[in-house]
Amino acid sequence: MPKIAILHDDSGVADTAAACAARMKMDALRLDSPAALDEALAKGDVKAVVVDVVGRAGGGFELIEKLCTAAPEAAVLIVTGLDAKTAQSTERLARSKQFNVRVVRNDKFDEDTLKACLAEAPKDRTDITATNLQDSIEQNFLRVEYQPKVPFDPPSEPRYSVEALVRLRHPELGDVYPDQFISVAENSGLIQQLTDSVTRQVFADLAAWRAAGLHLVAAINVSPLLLNDNVWSTQFLERCEEFGVSPEDVTLEITESSMGAENSAALDVLTRLRLKGFTLSIDDFGTGFSSLANLYKLPFGELKLDKSFVMDLADSEEARALIETTASMARRIGLKVVAEGVETEQAFEQLRSFGCDYAQGYFISRPMTADRIPAFFEEWSRRAGSLTDRTQAVVAPSNSKIGVIQALLSEIIAAAPEADETLVIDPDASFPDPSLDPVHEVVRRIPSLVMKGKPLEALAACHEARLCLESKASSPTVADRLAQLERLLERELLAASPVDLDIEGGDPVRLIAGKPAVVGRGAAGGAVDIATNCRWFSRGERNLSVYARNGDWLVEDLGSTNGNLMNGVPLEAGQAELLPEGTSELRIGRDPDSCPPVALRLIRGKRDPDAVLARFTVDEAKIEKAAAEIRWSSWAEETRRRWIVLGSRITLGAAPDCALQADSATADSVAHIEYDEGGYWITPDGAGPAMIGGLAFHRRAPMPVNVQIEVGGVRFTACPPPPGASAASGKPRVPLVSSA
Repeated sequence: MPKIAILHDDSGVADTAAACAARMKMDALRLDSPAALDEALAKGDVKAVVVDVVGRAGGGFELIEKLCTAAPEAAVLIVTGLDAKTAQSTERLARSKQFNVRVVRNDKFDEDTLKACLAEAPKDRTDITATNLQDSIEQNFLRVEYQPKVPFDPPSEPRYSVEALVRLRHPELGDVYPDQFISVAENSGLIQQLTDSVTRQVFADLAAWRAAGLHLVAAINVSPLLLNDNVWSTQFLERCEEFGVSPEDVTLEITESSMGAENSAALDVLTRLRLKGFTLSIDDFGTGFSSLANLYKLPFGELKLDKSFVMDLADSEEARALIETTASMARRIGLKVVAEGVETEQAFEQLRSFGCDYAQGYFISRPMTADRIPAFFEEWSRRAGSLTDRTQAVVAPSNSKIGVIQALLSEIIAAAPEADETLVIDPDASFPDPSLDPVHEVVRRIPSLVMKGKPLEALAACHEARLCLESKASSPTVADRLAQLERLLERELLAASPVDLDIEGGDPVRLIAGKPAVVGRGAAGGAVDIATNCRWFSRGERNLSVYARNGDWLVEDLGSTNGNLMNGVPLEAGQAELLPEGTSELRIGRDPDSCPPVALRLIRGKRDPDAVLARFTVDEAKIEKAAAEIRWSSWAEETRRRWIVLGSRITLGAAPDCALQADSATADSVAHIEYDEGGYWITPDGAGPAMIGGLAFHRRAPMPVNVQIEVGGVRFTACPPPPGASAASGKPRVPLVSSA
């Protein structure tokens, strides 16, 4: 009978382990010394070890190395009283050495933990030679399975994706695991042949799904060894042409821990692929030592958080901070964030709140064969709608958020002056006068507002309460807890980019932030942010891009069919040109004397140098004459729209040099709108408060959607772009950083 060896000073832990062993039909060996443990391991039938690295066993990390060497097939569970951070670091170090070790705190140890550790025990390994592998490739023993990758917010990221995972089932050797044969392929020079075999299978499956009406993005893993020259990339592009695969349908994943930013050959290959429209993803982000250098120098459009951080989310404050910080940083530089290793709904919702873009893991689905993919996504569409309904924050916070909010509210009430233990929940009561009532009377309305799904009203109450606290120089504990509650509420209210501003008495405006803006003619599936139906524009994303880099604004021709002129000077395809302050005019064509009657004006004002105002202008006489021929009857309405591409902040006011100019504004500057933490904020600028949904905000507040805002004589509503708007699924099509 298999055995569990137990050597632990805490009798509660030892008793739990013994009870678990009995229920799992295993013998429990309760040992009293390291020598007894050595003797048990030498017999070879121990399947798991429950031990501490302090106490009787002692030995620290050297004990872990000793156990894993003596019994490589056994699962080792370290149950310890060490602090959480040290425990997590110990487990990461062990796993980096390929040891099957879990480290948990004493109070977290249970049967599920032991079962999970046993499930990860090393499988019987099969040695495979280069000859075996080459035969397997040539005889089609390789097969591809797919793990779905789904958007957290389907309306803004409407396309589903899959990651291709190669499997090998040899007729004689049986199942061979990727961590065995990938290294053989890399060491024997077979990695290009293996990758090409996988690519052909993936492209054939993409075509089959497309024929069935399912348009997916497929992620293919690429060994860094293939980036040392152009041989593999040339072959890969030939496969794309052979199977009719568009670059927008493929993501190439490169492992971050193996990818050096100093590799000029890799930089050349990756930049060329990026310019052709392929999304490049940095895999296992956070596990290497050059993460920021890679992001800075290499043209990635996506990063995948290593699953070890995601799986630690529930128990590690450090993991939460790292993920939230990484997601915020990625948004600022225009990268999408994929969280892999998502195993629970709680993790899914928390990652959604952090602003991650895509989820991958067992909560969504385990890997599956190609034929099961269409049915899965049909089912996921229904399931995703249910998840969204349950977690719409402005209606009902998730259970985890409710718990956090309740704890904060309890601390606020308990710490407030003159507090008692009775909370009067009366959502219809008028807001108390802070000059007449003590602080706890101000905050007592907040619980009912939060729990009834009124985050805007609760946030206004938090602002008012903090003003009251400042005037009374009251408890710093209350102020601190109110600030924490504000942060939770603000995240619920933020309008994500892009967003349309419906300004009373003005032209419609779309704000675009956190990514390059692609200009062109809208097309089905095309990634266009600033769109026109003018036929002279190339289809989809193949025209212009406007983006910021190192404080400068740049314009780049993406290889358009007809070419572009900026201020009468031809733009060279693929070459970024500096956009000067003032007004620049871009016209389609290579000959200034034969340009069409539509032009794009890009305006950088001195007041808002960190933003670009874009608008189309037309020669009305020419366009009316040609309207019937070009079938663009809506040109007058479409060319009213304005687009503002911003880096961080713009000014709303009456001054002509405001990026967001409004004739109704009562002052040159009445407010600032900024893009931060994945959403838009508004700060009044001395012209009175910003009235959001009829509530007064005197300082920076999130800009929610579908709520009327009035500030300094300007009334407007922020709205998400309509379903199917081309900006909704925009992807950067140019390097986000210099390739020099």
